[in-house]
Amino acid sequence: MFVVKRPDVERFLPHRAVDSEFAELLARVRDTGVGVYAATTSFERR
Repeated sequence: MFVVKRPDVERFLPHRAVDSEFAELLARVRDTGVGVYAATTSFERR
């Protein structure tokens, strides 16, 4: 589960140019059937 601290995000992708090893490992894990999920959050200041 990845938490994205922006309410305007529509999709999640690893940034291969920054960390190609992480991107490859995430793809391999996903391909084995492990769910990869991302959730957006938002908050209001009071």
